[in-house]
Amino acid sequence: MDIVEWLQQGLDAGFILPPPRGAGKVYESCLTHDGFGMTAEEEAVSDTLDICSVSVPLTGEEAAEMNRGHDPCIHVVRLNPDAPDPPT
Repeated sequence: MDIVEWLQQGLDAGFILPPPRGAGKVYESCLTHDGFGMTAEEEAVSDTLDICSVSVPLTGEEAAEMNRGHDPCIHVVRLNPDAPDPPT
């Protein structure tokens, strides 16, 4: 199993949240370019959320790129807080 299959399996099982609307497949979504994926409840109140306060750790290389004015892709997978229990 490769990373793409693993991510898709997690999405299909409900363990991770889908990417932002219009972002494509879960492994293609990028926080920098597609935005922050939200649950339906978060989307319903998204005007009141302070998304700018979300802090994402960067590697040294990503931070250097940002400081040079570049926009590196940062891939984020959100765990589903309401995920079903895994099968035993």
